Amino acid sequence: MFGLGASIYREYGFISKDIRRFARSMKKAGEPVVVPLSPEPWAIIRECYANCAEMCKRQGGEVIYGWHVYAIPRVFLEAEAHAVWKKPTGELVDVTPNDVETPTIAFIPDASCTWVEGVSRPIPNRYYPLSR
Repeated sequence: MFGLGASIYREYGFISKDIRRFARSMKKAGEPVVVPLSPEPWAIIRECYANCAEMCKRQGGEVIYGWHVYAIPRVFLEAEAHAVWKKPTGELVDVTPNDVETPTIAFIPDASCTWVEGVSRPIPNRYYPLSR
């Protein structure tokens, strides 16, 4: 999403019917949720797995794996492997800085979307068509 043409993408700060359908099409995915953005000043852009692991070390909680969902309107939804931090209170927060202009993201939890530095292969994005 952050490469050339990123401006044609639309960020979702809500869960649409299409996002719910997309989540149902993924075998191990949970219910989509809206997650507030609250980037940590020390966090590294595009390093969500490491940032969330660091938050757990600093403040407890756990890493929640899944998919950040955005779209090219009327064309397709795109899901990028992502991780958010689950506070000890249970609230989900996206602590990773990025160029999203909304205060929230659409997120589909999926425990199969884990990443281990130096071991895991890149996780390909997933797509859901919005038109023929």
